[in-house]
Amino acid sequence: IVIIKYLALNNTVAITPSTTSVYTVSGTNSIGCISSPITTTVSVGPIPTLAVNNGTICIGQSFTIQPTGGSTYTIQGGNTVVTPSITSTYTIAGTSSLGCTSPTILTSTVSVNPLPTVSISGTTALCTGQSINLTASGANTYTWSTSSNAGSISVAPTANTTYTLSGTSAAGCISAAAASLAVTVYSLPVVSITGTNALCSGQSVTLTANGANSYSWSQGSTNPTVTLTPSLTSNYTVIGKSNAGCTGNSTTITVTVRSE
Repeated sequence: IVIIKYLALNNTVAITPSTTSVYTVSGTNSIGCISSPITTTVSVGPIPTLAVNNGTICIGQSFTIQPTGGSTYTIQGGNTVVTPSITSTYTIAGTSSLGCTSPTILTSTVSVNPLPTVSISGTTALCTGQSINLTASGANTYTWSTSSNAGSISVAPTANTTYTLSGTSAAGCISAAAASLAVTVYSLPVVSITGTNALCSGQSVTLTANGANSYSWSQGSTNPTVTLTPSLTSNYTVIGKSNAGCTGNSTTITVTVRSE
């Protein structure tokens, strides 16, 4: 609505043009004299038609609200760049370059997806030469420090190793912290046998195993030291196991029996 006031007669008229219009007015004074007509142009600017984007982000990311259709905008919160921690809705009002304000208030919804929390499960200790399986959980896809992208990997480390893992959710959000698992590798025991390796028939020999925590002899004994009375030249083999349960390679001694 535009108010046009004719000052000489102190009269006003309210008009509501829908398009730019020209209005002409003349006045008559108290003695009947008519003034020259004057004109006024009322420009009618269009009401802006606004539009705005919605979006989806991961926690910690920012989103840019991009309204269109107006010249200036008023955005709830005052910024076009927002970093919500939960799904949030922002209101937008717009004004054209002619100062016309849109009667429609728009909303921009920013959906916020959580970051995945990943973990690794699997054996944390093994013996040299063994392999173990490590399994990832908590995300949709994974990246291991071994460069594998599988959900489960088989590894055979030769030394103590820490494996790390990051994950990406189905929404494309990457875990904020990597998971890690330290794997300890125990060495195999190196077993040796001490004792006489030659004797006469009817004599006994004492053999002692060294280098491990427990032993298994080929003749069935589990003692570190065995006393034997071979009747002929014989081979004796022992296998040792470490405190960590690792079994090393066997070692063999040949005991020669001399006849009289």
